[in-house]
Amino acid sequence: MNRLYTGVLLLFVITTSSCTHQQIRIENIHNRQQLDSVIALLPKTDVRIDSVPVRILQMRLKGLFTYYGQPVNELQAYTKDEKLTRIGFDMEKGALDVLNALETTNGTGLKESSSTRLSWKTTEKNIEFGVPDFEGNLLTLSNKEKASISLSFNNPVKNRITSIYTSLHPSSNTNNYKLEVDNDECGYRIYVNGFLALEHLGARTLGVTADINQYLVKGKQQQITVEVLPGKDYNGISRKQLHLESVVHVVMNRWSENSSQSPVVLDFRTPYVDTSLRTGENSSRYTRVSKLRGQLSARVNNDFEIDAVPYELPCYAVATDIRKIPDAKEKILAHYHKLQEAYEKKEAEQLENLLFPLEQNKQIAWYQFKATDSQSAWTNIMERAKGATGSKLDEKATLYITPDGRFAKLLPSDGSDRPAFYLEDAANIYPLDYYVAINKNGEVQFAVN
Repeated sequence: MNRLYTGVLLLFVITTSSCTHQQIRIENIHNRQQLDSVIALLPKTDVRIDSVPVRILQMRLKGLFTYYGQPVNELQAYTKDEKLTRIGFDMEKGALDVLNALETTNGTGLKESSSTRLSWKTTEKNIEFGVPDFEGNLLTLSNKEKASISLSFNNPVKNRITSIYTSLHPSSNTNNYKLEVDNDECGYRIYVNGFLALEHLGARTLGVTADINQYLVKGKQQQITVEVLPGKDYNGISRKQLHLESVVHVVMNRWSENSSQSPVVLDFRTPYVDTSLRTGENSSRYTRVSKLRGQLSARVNNDFEIDAVPYELPCYAVATDIRKIPDAKEKILAHYHKLQEAYEKKEAEQLENLLFPLEQNKQIAWYQFKATDSQSAWTNIMERAKGATGSKLDEKATLYITPDGRFAKLLPSDGSDRPAFYLEDAANIYPLDYYVAINKNGEVQFAVN
């Protein structure tokens, strides 16, 4: 259970023939005070409170609940920081009437369907409506179908980050791109248009993935570079040169929230030949032998096309050539110190100022133009700050600069897998080693996540 929740309230509602309580309309519950008023009116049994590590209140209530006229048999409500954040429940029938009521009240929502589920949601109100185990569509939906409802209460904050969506224009292109990489006896670094997207040093690892929208450039033409490294063997011992079977396999998929398909748009391996290797006097095995074997490292470029990217991230307009700035690393480290201090002191205004350019670029890259996307981004920032128990900034980090000179990233000085800057809590670390740009006035901005 998320330890950030200060309270979770589970309400189990029983409707029986002997229940005489007045109907309570779920659509009229909008905040914690209204929820508490409902609780006060109903008899409570089986109350259980658990305060370690999170205060959990669970009670069983008898009452009669409805949602747009349809009976509800069980209801769950969640609170956070003493505020109501979500209500969830199921209905045994009446799916069509409830969906019509939702669209009448909230306007046309986003509709999605798969082979086994129909869903509808409106991001502004954060209402999600789903019909499980349903193979039809909106034209065949009836009141016979069951439905599940989730209502979220965002308790919105208004600042530059939460208002990003108001200045962005939605695009008809909603494609997203993901890399999936397998490797044999080698390590690798994967660059997309010069941005380091993946780094892995261990041998024979399958299915390492990375989302790459933020690294794409405007237009169709893109480039991926695979840097093949000696890496480490199964025992974690570093190799000095590329092994006989140093082959990296890269697959890129395109996916969209509007489609259940995820077609492959790029599939290639670093240079190799198929051959048979003798493993004993009377035995052999078939394998891929790298054409790069014996080298200290090697780079393989692959130009490819995708559906035209319609945007250019704002960071490109301000970025200057970092290679021409003598004290670039000192400026970047100083900017990271500001972020470190803002997180440690949980300074909301400073976090907003420092992270606004990053969040703006991110929302453009991922087509997030709705109010709650910005709200969720800000909520995540503040929750990360509140939950952090410490941070680590590698003062001796090396500076990686993209080939065009416009962006830079701190890399750990010890070559480890840990990022050069991260927050940590009791259980996790949160990488914050963003790419940065420096404008013509010498000001550093966090640019790409």
